[in-house]
Amino acid sequence: ELYVSYKDGRVKKAVACQKMDNNGKWRLQIPVGVNGFAPNLKLVAVTNGSGMATEMLLADFIIEWIIDPSGHVYEAVPENKVEGATVTIYYKDGDKAVKWDADPYAQQNPLVTDAEGFYAWNVPTGEWKVVVEKEGYQTAESEWLPVPPVQLDVNLELVSKEEAHVTAVELSKGSMLVSFDKYMNADSVTASLFAVTNGKNNATVKSVEAVEPATRNGKQIAKQYLVTFASELTEEGGAYNVSIAKGAVTYADVAMSSDTRLEGIALSGVIEQIEVADVLV
Repeated sequence: ELYVSYKDGRVKKAVACQKMDNNGKWRLQIPVGVNGFAPNLKLVAVTNGSGMATEMLLADFIIEWIIDPSGHVYEAVPENKVEGATVTIYYKDGDKAVKWDADPYAQQNPLVTDAEGFYAWNVPTGEWKVVVEKEGYQTAESEWLPVPPVQLDVNLELVSKEEAHVTAVELSKGSMLVSFDKYMNADSVTASLFAVTNGKNNATVKSVEAVEPATRNGKQIAKQYLVTFASELTEEGGAYNVSIAKGAVTYADVAMSSDTRLEGIALSGVIEQIEVADVLV
């Protein structure tokens, strides 16, 4: 095993050391690190199976820095990270994109994003492209990235062309909170979409407001909408039924193709949540 000592006292294990080249030297790959620091090398130490270390001169090695790219995968807004996306990196060979063999560098290619949508490699000098795929989404890819310099925050957006669904409704006397499983264009979620009735009482929708909205491509989007009634509902007549008409549009301009109907929502001062399992489409 090969370890590199730096003049500031840090020690880092080398990713790989290839066989001697024609100059009689070893080619040593060393990670720069996710913070992009430029290591100031002091020495190289070779450790055998018993843990004994032998110092070797840097002149015996051809040093090859391996550097990020790294970043996050998201949907609609940077805060909405995508887990489980497949991320593959390619290097440029002439006019061809060639999938990188990460095995000699003790890494994997492709990677699968974690709960934070994060991915990272340490790659040698060259030009690189990152490609992201996940079922139900359009494939996304970066531009060709020169390395060096360090390429941090190579954040890529996955766009879903699937329609949205209502996931929850919270009903109170004066308002209703509606949640979708995708970010929706705010100008498509209008008062005319909503109907609340129990046979005796019908709600008149006064306003619809996006909750914690974000902006994408100049349009306001949100996953939750607060529907305010012109007057408070009463408990006379029992539980309420809520209908949400089709037509609301996702951030990717995909319209909901069917109405959603929620039945038997009890009305009280405490907001009651209706989960997606109770939705009748």
